[in-house]
Amino acid sequence: MKRYMFCSVALACCLLPVWAGAQDQPQPEKKVRADGPQQDEAQLIAVLQGSAAWAEKELACRALRRVGTAQSVPALAALLGDEKLSHHARYALEVMPFPEAGQALRAAVATTSGLQKVGVVTTLGARHDAEAAPVIGPLLQDSNPDIARAAAGALGRIATPEAVNALTGAYAGAPEATKMAVAEGLLAAGDRLSGEGKDKQAAAIYEGLLAPEAPESVRLGAFRGLAHTQPRQSMERVLEAMKGDDAKLRNFAAQLVAETTEGTRRYAGALGKLPPAGQVALLRGLANRKDTAAHHAVVKTLDSSETDVKLAAIHALGALGGSVDVATLTALLGAEDQAVAGAARAALAAMKTPEVNSAVFAAVSGAAPAVRVQLIGLLTDRMTPEAVAAGLQNIGDADLNVRIASLEALAQLGTAKEVEVVLASLKQTQDAKERSTATRALGSISAHHGEEVLPLLLASMQDANLEARLAMLRTLVQIRNPKALEAVVAALSDPEKQISDEAARVLSNWPTADAAPYLLQLAQNEDATRKDLGLRGYVRLARESGDVNQKIEMLNTAMGLAKEPKEKFVVLAAWGTVQDKRGLDVLVPFLDDPAVVNEAAAAILQAANDMGRENAELRPPALEAVKAVLAKSTNEAILDRANVVMGNLSK
Repeated sequence: MKRYMFCSVALACCLLPVWAGAQDQPQPEKKVRADGPQQDEAQLIAVLQGSAAWAEKELACRALRRVGTAQSVPALAALLGDEKLSHHARYALEVMPFPEAGQALRAAVATTSGLQKVGVVTTLGARHDAEAAPVIGPLLQDSNPDIARAAAGALGRIATPEAVNALTGAYAGAPEATKMAVAEGLLAAGDRLSGEGKDKQAAAIYEGLLAPEAPESVRLGAFRGLAHTQPRQSMERVLEAMKGDDAKLRNFAAQLVAETTEGTRRYAGALGKLPPAGQVALLRGLANRKDTAAHHAVVKTLDSSETDVKLAAIHALGALGGSVDVATLTALLGAEDQAVAGAARAALAAMKTPEVNSAVFAAVSGAAPAVRVQLIGLLTDRMTPEAVAAGLQNIGDADLNVRIASLEALAQLGTAKEVEVVLASLKQTQDAKERSTATRALGSISAHHGEEVLPLLLASMQDANLEARLAMLRTLVQIRNPKALEAVVAALSDPEKQISDEAARVLSNWPTADAAPYLLQLAQNEDATRKDLGLRGYVRLARESGDVNQKIEMLNTAMGLAKEPKEKFVVLAAWGTVQDKRGLDVLVPFLDDPAVVNEAAAAILQAANDMGRENAELRPPALEAVKAVLAKSTNEAILDRANVVMGNLSK
């Protein structure tokens, strides 16, 4: 209905000027604008009673919704049977507090039909019109199911004794097409009465809807209603539901346990008397209630031989437990049943108090290796200082997985104080995964505490094995200070080729500008691999420079070193980032080199587009460079791009 209203309003706004300007009406009514200043009620009534187009009348109805008084009622009531305007008239009458509006709507029940009658009945329900109950009641038997359903909904919203009696009388014998609507009307009446503090009357309605033959959604709604209107009897109903075979009702009862606050000890005491499915449901409800009064009963249920019950109890313990339960849950971490072990870990993770962290740390030392791995991981996930302590305590453990878990903790939370043990682990291990984790831990600590770490790292490199030295060398880039750079440059001359080769790779990725002279020197190396690394690193620093003069100077230097086409590709691409005419002057001549014409053209288009967009004074040289690309390139993709850039620069 609302969607139709919005569409019709939009259509009215589009067509209104045409209709309003027509010259074939002898006395056109004053135009109405829904978004204009407050309208004069008499003028709006005149529009409704005159020969205006329906769009004009629609907008008049909308205006009267805001400004109408009892004087508007007759004009609006006259439209209640109109196929196009009935709903707009109803919306206006619905909000009017005048008795005349109710009288008009009640009278229209007898004079309307079909969808218009459905709408009128619905509006009477929205007004909670008590006087409408005897008028609407008979419509529950109407042959049109839409009208009967609308009557049921309206009576539910009215919720007077007469309305409730009508619904109750119709419920048992209602045909299939309307039975659900009548039941929902009764539920609505119960909710309204309960909201008014009339719990006794509401409970009577709900009790009548609990019959097994009632639709499931109706029974659940009535069950919830009784929980709120008869709280003293609610617990007994909940427990009975949990004893039964109806899974949906049982789960609904668990939800009610979670939503209410009374009777935790009584529920807890009933746990052992329920069948397994009921215990699972009640444990879930108690967990979500988060009342620690149920804690003792939940712990007892952990001994259940039923796996589902045990899992539910473990989950509940995560919500209700604390440090006193850590030992119990730790013992379950080693269970053969992986579902039980996983639930225990999830329960430990759910406990957030600092005391739990201390209890978990205390449990680490006496646990089996597989459990220790989980406990250290748990502390690491919780980002607690105890994780570092557990890592230091176990980094030299005989079990590989325990050592790796300890290194993971230090990778996440370690500081310069822990770097020595990480370096020792890196030097001692023969396992690739452990070495990788130790390298990551060293890199993480170095990134945050580089100044403190560097002397220890350099000292450790002196007597480390090859794999450890390579890992430490890679870590220097995380420190990125001048001393770390010096160490990398020194390693370029190391007699061990793997070390010197790795130093070249590290240097090529060095992030600070002070590496430029060393990269330039590397780019002049006779070794092709080292030359490529040096050139790429040097060009990368040039691209990242914020000083255009420095960037141009560096790229000119790099271009002088680039001999092979693949080397020129790297430098030409960097020239594309230079937003300066001098860059275009360098690039355009390369359009005559068949080996690099496409790369030069791509760089020109990038530079020209950026230059012209940022600086109008640079558009003429940029346009000339693009024209050169169009004249000399044969690549279709580049030509298409050139035409786009030409269009951008010509705007």
